[in-house]
Amino acid sequence: MSVITLNSGTQHQYTPSGSDIQGNVHLDKLSDVTVTNPVAHEILKYVAPGNTYPNGQWVNSSVGSFTAIGNLLDVDITNPLLNQVLKFNPTTGQWENGTDSASVAMADITDVTITAVSNGQVLKYDSATSKWVNGTDSATVAIADITDVAIASLTNGQVLQYNSTTTDWENADIVATSVDGGTY
Repeated sequence: MSVITLNSGTQHQYTPSGSDIQGNVHLDKLSDVTVTNPVAHEILKYVAPGNTYPNGQWVNSSVGSFTAIGNLLDVDITNPLLNQVLKFNPTTGQWENGTDSASVAMADITDVTITAVSNGQVLKYDSATSKWVNGTDSATVAIADITDVAIASLTNGQVLQYNSTTTDWENADIVATSVDGGTY
């Protein structure tokens, strides 16, 4: 078992494989790693060669700089507005904010097949093809099939009358007391 020790004194144990360095290793003792006052939840981030680190260097850093989407390296957000989206720009290799101008035709959806469309058609599911297809609406609904209608012993001349007790529309005979002739 080997131990990696950070500047803070925190130790992490690991079992080395045949190619690993044997013995205790201090992360900040590696030639390309600089660890300064590490705190919980920091990461090691590579800093490319430049003035501070002429050969490049791994340094401890807060993950906080990545918590805002605009801080990501492949995101370029300028003057964001309500309802904008991020779209990938293959020319710049960046995700950029903008309005969603994409439009999709119904026939472009993978589980929809549209052929010879005509006015008044509907989309209905075809279980044989596992797709939604256009067609004529051949469904018929009887008035008694509606959930708030109760039809019983229907006879000629009856009307539908609302029953506030059952909250259903029910067939009923018209009786003289139920007709309000109004005032003249």
